[in-house]
Amino acid sequence: MSEVKRIYFVTGRPGIGKTTLVKKLLDYFKNKVKVCGFITLEVREGGSRIGFKIVNTNGDEDWLAHISMFREGPRIGKYRVNLNAIENIAIKFLENCTKDAQLIIID
Repeated sequence: MSEVKRIYFVTGRPGIGKTTLVKKLLDYFKNKVKVCGFITLEVREGGSRIGFKIVNTNGDEDWLAHISMFREGPRIGKYRVNLNAIENIAIKFLENCTKDAQLIIID
């Protein structure tokens, strides 16, 4: 008998609580099943958003995007994206951890 695999997508406007939901799911499942993935966290300074960090389920983190930290990389709005963070914190990690994961979360 084969395992049933399900894929869920959560969508919505910025600030509606998508990452909050994902963090709660991670907290709930982290001691129940093998979880693999990453989330992105908004970083604010003085009440203004200055960028985003990317954090994988091992706790490794790096700047994903920032308003002034990076001179290279794609620009999305006022942010420059750190492609190295995507490669190291997300892609390489997912390549190694998804083989035996029971739950994969990509925020």
